[in-house]
Amino acid sequence: MILRQVDIKTAFLNVPLDEEIYMRKPTIAGEGFWRLLKGLYGLKQAGRQWYLELDSCLGLIGFKQTESDWSVYQHSQGTEHSIITTSVDDMLIASSTIMESDTVVSALASQFDITDNGEPKLHLGCSIEQNHPKKLIRLNQQSYTESILRDFGYAACNSVTTPMDPGARLSPATPEDIQKGKDFPYTTVVGKCMYLATCTQPDIAYTIRELARFMASYGPAHIAAAKHLLCYLRGTTSHGITLGGSETSQPLFKALTDSDWGMGDSRKSVSGFLIMMGASPLSWSSKQQAVIALSSCEAEYLATTHCARDVLWFRNLFAELGFPQAQPTSLFCDNQGTVACTHDPHAHSKMKHISIREHFIRDCIIKHLIDVIHVSNKENIADLLTKPLHRVLHARWINMLRLDTSQGGVLECDLMS
Repeated sequence: MILRQVDIKTAFLNVPLDEEIYMRKPTIAGEGFWRLLKGLYGLKQAGRQWYLELDSCLGLIGFKQTESDWSVYQHSQGTEHSIITTSVDDMLIASSTIMESDTVVSALASQFDITDNGEPKLHLGCSIEQNHPKKLIRLNQQSYTESILRDFGYAACNSVTTPMDPGARLSPATPEDIQKGKDFPYTTVVGKCMYLATCTQPDIAYTIRELARFMASYGPAHIAAAKHLLCYLRGTTSHGITLGGSETSQPLFKALTDSDWGMGDSRKSVSGFLIMMGASPLSWSSKQQAVIALSSCEAEYLATTHCARDVLWFRNLFAELGFPQAQPTSLFCDNQGTVACTHDPHAHSKMKHISIREHFIRDCIIKHLIDVIHVSNKENIADLLTKPLHRVLHARWINMLRLDTSQGGVLECDLMS
C-alpha cells in the first residue's frame, strides 16, 4: 500500500466548545475576561473536543471507525481501499493506489487546513524506511536513541552486548542506598527508554520492566543496571522493527509465550509474549504476574492467558480490516504440561486454586480461536522477554527478530516458516 503522512494545522483551535469557558486576559490586554469559543492548547476539554470533531469529519468523507481501535479508520469503494491511523493531529494514510491516496488527501483538505508531507520519513519519533520491491517497512528510533545518550553523557561510551547483566537480580534499595542514588536521574532514564521498548526495541523490554519496578526505591545497584542499559543502547542505535517480506497471500499471525518461574525477589514469575506475522514482531510484553505461581507449569499457564487477550484483539482488528483469521491462531509454549492443561483439565486437583479469569485460555481453545502448541525452548523467542540472557542466546533472538540489519541476513527456523 502507498503510505502518506498528513499533519493538521493548529488542530485544537479548529474545534468549537460545548461549555461556557472564560479565560483571564493577559496583562497587556487589560483587565477582564475573554469567553473562549473554540479549543485552546492546554485546555483540558480541548483533546476530547478535537477527537469528536475529527471523528465527525472523517465520517463525512466516508471513513468508518474500527471498533477494535478507535484511532484507526478505513474506507473501501470497489477495489480501492484506504486506512488512516490518527494520533491527535498526526495521520498516516495507507492506500491501495496513488490515485486513492490523492483522493483521500483532497477530501481531508476540504475539511481541515493540512500539511501534506508525502511519503513518511519520521512519525512520532520513529524513522520509517520503505522498500517497495521487497514489500518491507523498517522502523527504528536511531535519532531518539542518540539524543538519550547525549542527554546523559553516554554518547561516546563503550558498548556492551546485552541490555542487562545475566547475573543481575534487583531488589528494593535500603533507605541508606536510596540517599546515595539521589544525584542520578534514574527515573528520567527509565522513562525515556520505555518509549524505545514500547515502539521498536523488544530486546530491552525485560530490562525496562525490571528497572521500572524500582522508580521509588533505587540505589547504586539499580543505577549501575540503568547505566549498563545506556551502554547497550550505544551499540544498538540502529536496532528496529522490520515489517513485511512475507510471500503468503493471506496475513496470518502467531504468538509465542514464556515465563521465568519465581526468579524475582518477590517470587512472582514474569510473563512474556510475542505476537508475530512471519518474522515480523507485531506486539510484545514483559510483565510480572500478579500472583505467585506454585510450579513452572502454572507460571506458563498464566503467561498463555496474558497473551490470549492480545491475540483476540488482533483477530478482531484483522477481521475488521478485511483479513479474517479462518483458523485458530497458533500460540507456542515450551512447557508440555501447560499445553496439556490448556486443552484438557486433567490435572484439576493441581490447578483448581487458580482464579477463574486465568482459565480464559481454555475457553479460547474450546471456541477454536487459539490453539496452544508445544515448541522447543531453543526456538522460543519469547525467552528474550522473561530473563536477562547471556550474549550468545541474546544475539540469536535478535537475529531471529531481524532487529539488527547490520548482521546480514535472518536466521531461519522451522517456526518462522
